[in-house]
Amino acid sequence: MLVVLFYFLTCILLSYGHGLLWKRLLQVQRIEFTLICFLGLFGIQVVSTVWSFFYDLSLVWSIFLILTALSGYTIRLVNGSSETFFLSQYLAFSKTIFSTIPIVIFALVGLSIAYVSSGAPYFIDNDSYYIQTIKWLDEYGLVKGLSNLHPFLSQQSGFHILQSALNFDYFYSRFNDLSGVYLLLGFLWSLSGSRDWNPSEVYRKSFAVLFGLGYLFASAPSPDLPVFVLTYIVIYYFLRLYDKYDRHLWSLLTCLILQVILFKVIAALLILLPVILIARSKFWKSKSVVVAISLGLLFAIFYIAKSYVVSGLPLYPLTAWSPLEPDWQWPQELADLYTKLTESQSYGVYYKNLSDLSFWGKFQLWVNHAGMEGWFNKLTLFCLILQVLALFLPRIPGKIKWILSICLLQSAILFLTAPQFRFFAGILIPSTLLGIIHCVKPHRWVVVSTVSTAIIAGFVFAVLGTLRNPFTDNALMRNDTVETSHFVSPLPNARKEVDGVLRFRDPDSYRDGLKHHHAENEDFIFATYDLPLPAAQTELLDWIENEYNIKVVQRSEDLKDGFKVIYINR
Repeated sequence: MLVVLFYFLTCILLSYGHGLLWKRLLQVQRIEFTLICFLGLFGIQVVSTVWSFFYDLSLVWSIFLILTALSGYTIRLVNGSSETFFLSQYLAFSKTIFSTIPIVIFALVGLSIAYVSSGAPYFIDNDSYYIQTIKWLDEYGLVKGLSNLHPFLSQQSGFHILQSALNFDYFYSRFNDLSGVYLLLGFLWSLSGSRDWNPSEVYRKSFAVLFGLGYLFASAPSPDLPVFVLTYIVIYYFLRLYDKYDRHLWSLLTCLILQVILFKVIAALLILLPVILIARSKFWKSKSVVVAISLGLLFAIFYIAKSYVVSGLPLYPLTAWSPLEPDWQWPQELADLYTKLTESQSYGVYYKNLSDLSFWGKFQLWVNHAGMEGWFNKLTLFCLILQVLALFLPRIPGKIKWILSICLLQSAILFLTAPQFRFFAGILIPSTLLGIIHCVKPHRWVVVSTVSTAIIAGFVFAVLGTLRNPFTDNALMRNDTVETSHFVSPLPNARKEVDGVLRFRDPDSYRDGLKHHHAENEDFIFATYDLPLPAAQTELLDWIENEYNIKVVQRSEDLKDGFKVIYINR
């Protein structure tokens, strides 16, 4: 926990330094401490994405990262302005925080986020591809045809690029806690706004009500929590800009939306928010719109190029268009398999049985899903019903209805593809909370007491597996063991490593076109854990070979050259 607190501080200092540079580049002024940090994370995202196409994100990158942050501080000191510098700005920011909540609550939040982040993740995706995705970026950058080695490695979220850029793997191998940084910055942002108690400001201050959800995701290097935090903030500034144009907030909104989409492409409908603002306002200056469009095109290039390198499919997850057909292109059969696996997970059925289910049959399975997923699915349905009803209430302002409409549209798309709660949550939970606030208009003491209760209850629920037992069938989530070493340093990245039972076969030569590490005595076919690169279960590779007559091989003996497939008996 103490080591993770140090990591949080390091990330905030680095992001603030980069944020100062990007403020100058985008000519953004009059934004608060936390927004400068978010802008810095955006800037690191841009540079690290470009870097990853050519080099690994390890020692040389970290030196460059630190020197660039120092240059941001240096330029700020040399050029000085009416804006306060880091220390005085932070002290002013802290005064705002502590006038809103007791310092005890503030300390509890920081320590609790660090404690949860330093625990071992219990999401199955962490053991199948989160860790391995980050390891590949650490050691090689973006690798051609990586999706051929393991279907889940096809995703390569922009968040994992950012996590790799900020995990300092050459120094310490357990710094995969950037999700906790986003949660902490989100909490600080929520309490540093205006002291007004209009619905928009109540929405901002109510961010901590959702801490229980945040705690559940904080232990894994998953893009879901950062997407949730950034989407919450994006909605707030959309509401601000809907009422009054502000060039600085407009630039910030554009950056945050683009980063959310690069983190998780299912959030692409957020791009409608700036379109709505441009369409309705008479005060938009052409320069601001040109900057936004230019950044949008840059991030579109990032996404297309990243997808092309990793899978050979420029518009992944869409597989219909691939004009160049490189030798490392992901086969259509495996792309379709991954789509079916993702969809079948939403319903808790075997992927080959999907074609036998009607829409109503899928819906029933989804609502009655076992464990915590079933509870979250019911919560999703309840929130969607509330939103549909809210659209017909005359007291709900038009700007809120725009948010609800985008949420419902995204939800409809998800219902047709992969209706998992974590895919809905990014916009579903903030937009539902916003609608409730505008309908109920809670009193100040109700908000303060609810936020304080949510922080404490969320932490207890996240830490004590005993309380989660009635809601989940995931054995990893039912573990409530508290490790004493946990209070100093974080636990290993993978659960199997924590349990001390991770054994793997280390290949000693390059044989049969592929060298890979394989976890022994493992019944999870997609497991990779924190194995050395490259890692894939032999059972998975054999199954693909037998089922589809496809053999995975390296493009050369150099892993940086990536992977391709060859068809057997063709």
